[in-house]
Amino acid sequence: MPESQPESGGASITSRVSLINFGNPALDRGIGGVPLPSLMLVEGPNDSGKSVLCQQLAFGATEMGLSVRYITTENTFSTLVKQMDELSYNVTKNVISGRFSVTTLHTQGLPWNAALASLYLETMSRFILEDKSTLIVIDSLTSVAAQATPDSVLGFFAGLRDSLDQTNRCIVVTLHPYALVSDLLVRIRSMCDGHLVLSIRESRGKLLKSLEISKLRGAKMKSLGTLTFDVEPDIGIKVSPLTSMKG
Repeated sequence: MPESQPESGGASITSRVSLINFGNPALDRGIGGVPLPSLMLVEGPNDSGKSVLCQQLAFGATEMGLSVRYITTENTFSTLVKQMDELSYNVTKNVISGRFSVTTLHTQGLPWNAALASLYLETMSRFILEDKSTLIVIDSLTSVAAQATPDSVLGFFAGLRDSLDQTNRCIVVTLHPYALVSDLLVRIRSMCDGHLVLSIRESRGKLLKSLEISKLRGAKMKSLGTLTFDVEPDIGIKVSPLTSMKG
């Protein structure tokens, strides 16, 4: 499990920051940045862009001088860093400095049951609460949450939510929409300050990714709507002119 600690001085930087930028002008114009503190839920099916969006936000945070902890259940350390570098989210230098830390949690192939999944959530919660990073990304919670008891999942999100009362940071959780029953999802969404929903749609014979800004408390821009984008090598997220916003 590759680890590195955030560099000193991060706390003083965080105290002066109220928004995390994506480091992508089109995304920052459309979304307005991610407020600090906040708990964000990012939902979407496979290949809808959840991970790339989180990687873009992580890159933006490091460019601002903020510390990032990226918890991945779907990638190895080297695969994640290589993937980000190929999208021009150059984090290698920040890994070396300690500003960008990666924690890999291997969840595939485990003999899941409700007790093990609930214990996994409890352990992850303790780890996150002890971490001092300004941005923490959990990508993704699907395989664990789908097997845990509803009370454990709610307790996990409630613990994250409560921790923000004492820390000026952002926690982002990605989740596949099929992972939880609808009633549980509604309760989780209500706990979160931000709720972004990603999907895939066809336009003129081409598959594009859509980002619906369902909720974002404290954002600089008071707009809700949909951003249409694609992911291109060496560029990352490229927002399409098909984007539509509403006040």
